[in-house]
Amino acid sequence: MLVFTVLISVVLSFIIWRTILFIVWVNRTLRMTSNIPITPFFETLLKLGKAQNLEEMYNLFIGLKDTYMDSEDQILRTWVGPKLFLTIGNPKHIETVLSSQDAIQKDSVYEYFTLFGAGPFALNGSRWAELRKPLNKLITKPMIESNLGVFYEKATKLSNILSKLAQNGNSVDMRHYIANYFADTLAVSTFGHELNELEQDKWNLAENIERVISGAVILIAKFPYCLSFALAIRSKEGQKALQSSKCLWSACNEMIDGRLANKQKLGETLDEEPKFYSDIVQQVAKKRNLNKLERGQLAGDVLVGGYDTSAVTAATVLLMLAMFPEHQEGVYNEQINLVGDDTSVPLTWEQLSNMHYLTRVIKETLRRHNPPTIARVAANDIDLGKYKIPKGATIFIILYLLHRHPTCWSHPTEFYPDHFLPEETATRPKSAFYPFSWGPRSCPGKLYAMISMKVLLSILIRKYKFETDLKFEDLKYKFGIMLEVAQGYHLRIKLRHPTSNEL
Repeated sequence: MLVFTVLISVVLSFIIWRTILFIVWVNRTLRMTSNIPITPFFETLLKLGKAQNLEEMYNLFIGLKDTYMDSEDQILRTWVGPKLFLTIGNPKHIETVLSSQDAIQKDSVYEYFTLFGAGPFALNGSRWAELRKPLNKLITKPMIESNLGVFYEKATKLSNILSKLAQNGNSVDMRHYIANYFADTLAVSTFGHELNELEQDKWNLAENIERVISGAVILIAKFPYCLSFALAIRSKEGQKALQSSKCLWSACNEMIDGRLANKQKLGETLDEEPKFYSDIVQQVAKKRNLNKLERGQLAGDVLVGGYDTSAVTAATVLLMLAMFPEHQEGVYNEQINLVGDDTSVPLTWEQLSNMHYLTRVIKETLRRHNPPTIARVAANDIDLGKYKIPKGATIFIILYLLHRHPTCWSHPTEFYPDHFLPEETATRPKSAFYPFSWGPRSCPGKLYAMISMKVLLSILIRKYKFETDLKFEDLKYKFGIMLEVAQGYHLRIKLRHPTSNEL
């Protein structure tokens, strides 16, 4: 009886102590953030909770932005129960946060993205470092340069597939085919295995990933699932997303098993210095004693982050060029002057580095179609000058606002590649453009993505002319990992120089 009484006393004392700490934190936080405009929690929650798809989610976000974040400071606070969210869109504030060592940790909202993978994209702390540090050593300029032949081979294969589709005159879902290109290049260069999705289309990756991302984003905003990932994963929407995720993890396991089989043929051991990301995953899976499904999940977010974001960007580039023929011809003329019209000749690093017009088009596409927001947790107080971010607050960094801020961009709402001319770039703060985030948590594959995109786009633009009936002013958008075009990426393809067999 005495032991029970002591145990109850200890538990009650702990609860009281934690309650006092929480009350002190809330009072301190309220004082620190009293000058930050506040949005009504229930109104925000009810509006976002009504969204049935990612296009509706985007439209509701725009409505909330116009209502509550139309001031120059672009800062807002929202309480969700005991949790404080600070939303920022001001360039100076964003630069301060992203360059701070006190804003490295990702928020728990990223737990929802473990639906597609439990690797460096979603994790924090030692488990993040265990995967991210060796990944940084793999994705280097020499590694990318050594894979130029892989990019060229897969881009040529995609070009040949499109050649057959171009002859029927129908529009083509470019995202689907481009996604398979990036899946195949990533599989060989990063996982050490030939996946061959361009020819087999076995895993239906683009569509499965779209379903998973849609499910995750909807669950983040929908009450009561926004309060608990454990509750969200048990919902009907969560279970549907999970089924699509298992397909992705199976694709990851195929690549890991393929790499393991190749290691055995080469006489390599599991504990050798990793040559591919699949080696890292296998070593960590063995250390943690993971089952096969968990091993696939460990690799899932690198698969998604490594190819889906590039696929969306490249498909959007072609859509923009189809809507703006003057830019399409500008890019085409640069390519012809730089490398000629013979697509059977592989591209060199020097040629890729001198594709300035194409680079501007890609960067302008990333400005408009980047990840809409990223979330960090303040490990300590962060000083924004006029405003203060208290320790423990969740910070939503709205890149959508940053990349459209009128003080940074001369044509913020337009598609204007000249934003990235040297003379324009010189007048703009470096912190105005964060397509791959910033700091230790930024995308490790940004150079890889740019080079693999340039190889593909160079070959396609030299061989084909792309057309669409869509008008820029009529575009609708939806949320995903990237901001996407809701109408899709269906384009008509015409051969620039058809042979007699292709007429």
